[in-house]
Amino acid sequence: MSRVILIVGASRGLGAAYAQQALAEGARVHLVGRELQRLESWRSSPVAGLHAADARDADAAAGLV
Repeated sequence: MSRVILIVGASRGLGAAYAQQALAEGARVHLVGRELQRLESWRSSPVAGLHAADARDADAAAGLV
């Protein structure tokens, strides 16, 4: 069974590094960032989903789960 991982702040920095590692380990990865255009570079990767949301907003964060 494959792991499913939701990574917030995935457009750069530690979030992007975690995403790369999780993909390398075969996880189904959903990436979240405030701006969808910053996540577009992941479009060619085998990510399970790209989501635009601000995790500081409780309603937006609840909609991700």
